[in-house]
Amino acid sequence: SNIRVFAQSAVSRSFAFLAWPFLSYAGTIFRVFEIHCLYCGFRSITSMLTNFITGLIISTLFAYASAQASKEVAGVKNGEYVLRLPRFYKWFGHFTISATIVMIIWGAYSAYVDNDMGTVDIIAMICTFLFLGGLGWVIVMWYRNHRVIFDQENLTVRDWKGLETSTKWSGIQNVRFRPFWGYITIRSRFGEMNIHYHITGLIEFYKMLEKKTHLRVKNLKLPH
Repeated sequence: SNIRVFAQSAVSRSFAFLAWPFLSYAGTIFRVFEIHCLYCGFRSITSMLTNFITGLIISTLFAYASAQASKEVAGVKNGEYVLRLPRFYKWFGHFTISATIVMIIWGAYSAYVDNDMGTVDIIAMICTFLFLGGLGWVIVMWYRNHRVIFDQENLTVRDWKGLETSTKWSGIQNVRFRPFWGYITIRSRFGEMNIHYHITGLIEFYKMLEKKTHLRVKNLKLPH
């Protein structure tokens, strides 16, 4: 039915957003386009163009985020840097939540009109709404809470839930990149911290990391 096709399409586009950290290294928008086609079974030219445009938009947004990560941060106070995610995360999260609300209203109306809607269609619709709404909420929380704060002595990372973990630069034991999640994971004597690789001004963190530790970004193969 139309609702089942709609649910599959919505989930596939959301999957493309979540999976981007590792898809971007293996074909960028063409890989996203391929996954959309395989998952939803689209064959018509119109649907193919829709998927291509979706991949192109996602590619552009994340190319912008990567550019922001390489951007130097201005306005540092007392030698302390405060890094956060690009503002488009906030816009995208709010858009996803708003679109979910609209789809709930549309889905309720469709269920009322389409009396022969099956149980599978109803379950698919509910799962899609929960997934998209949850996704939008998590994205907004990442934007609102995630911070990387550091100076010449200390490093503090606040995660998407607002929980903070701190360490001295001398306490850092290892740094590695986790492409699947898009995290730069820092292990120290005081715990583990995750930095989103799209955070604006990431280059400043790299500079301080190399200055204060024996670690080298090139050797660690961290994203630029």
